[in-house]
Amino acid sequence: MPADPTSTRRVNPWVGLTFLILALVFRLTNAVVTSSELPALEHDFDVSGPTAELSLTLVLAIAGALIIPVGQLADRVGRVEVFTVGTIGMLVANLASGLAPNYAVFISSRVVEAIFFPAMGAASLALVAGAFTDERNRVHAFAMYGAGYGLALALASAVGGFFTAEVSWRWSFFMNIPILAAALVGVRYSFPSRTGRRPDAHINVVDGALLVVAVATLMTAIDRGPIDGWTGYVGALLVATLVAGVALAWRTSLRVRRRESSLFDRTLFSTPGFPVAVGVSWLMMFGAFGILTVMPLFWRIVGDLDALVVGFGLVPFGVGWALLASLAGPIGRRFGARRVVIGGLVVAAA
Repeated sequence: MPADPTSTRRVNPWVGLTFLILALVFRLTNAVVTSSELPALEHDFDVSGPTAELSLTLVLAIAGALIIPVGQLADRVGRVEVFTVGTIGMLVANLASGLAPNYAVFISSRVVEAIFFPAMGAASLALVAGAFTDERNRVHAFAMYGAGYGLALALASAVGGFFTAEVSWRWSFFMNIPILAAALVGVRYSFPSRTGRRPDAHINVVDGALLVVAVATLMTAIDRGPIDGWTGYVGALLVATLVAGVALAWRTSLRVRRRESSLFDRTLFSTPGFPVAVGVSWLMMFGAFGILTVMPLFWRIVGDLDALVVGFGLVPFGVGWALLASLAGPIGRRFGARRVVIGGLVVAAA
């Protein structure tokens, strides 16, 4: 069944892209800002470093696992609608994080953020792809969107360091509320409701839940294992990972044999270049978030630097990302996408 027809209202797609990038920057800032705030969280909540680190690990793990299921939901009910729900959820969770009286409330609110975080992300990418039908404009639009990742990394580091050193880490969550609210209004103005809606689209709820359980328990076990040992509750987490992973693999293979819709669309992996693109993206984000999480801890613990210095120390990394991402379109047209990707991997590895 084709997607629902959209409204006849026409808004400049670049205006909509601007609001989507604004939402992206502060959504990602919210996700990773605690990397430069961990010592303050330890102090205020009287928890250990590894325990405070869970506020970052769980967000990234759960949000990453939910991207595919939430993307299916956006196909079913509409991209703007999913973006709206995701943004409202993020607004409430940000307020709860900033007001958290103890670590239990804080980590719970962070998990809520992780649940609504991918709703904004999956819907945003689909809205960008649908708004730009001309190939040249679409490449430029995605390059600008990609630059938003760099801006978010730079902003998260600087904001986290500044608020921790000069005001309070809580304001790094409060500041997101008016900005995300403005982005929500702008997106709803720029894009018709029910954009991309396909009522017949299938949502794999059980498979999505299994994926979240597998990823979240595995990442928590990896985070806590070296500290608390690999037996006890950590061992139980690993068993949960194995059970959920096996169940997901069995359900996926069964759906493939029956030619039913599965969580992982096998037709995508038959497309030339798609598996390579996924692998390159994984390596890129693995390196980026590795730097973002490890370097602040190293500078704080080993270098004994204050939060402000640590926060601004990663700004050049984010700014460089943003600048090069914005140039990806013309560079790719000049030298070819394959050469640009290979060159970027070589430079990153060096």
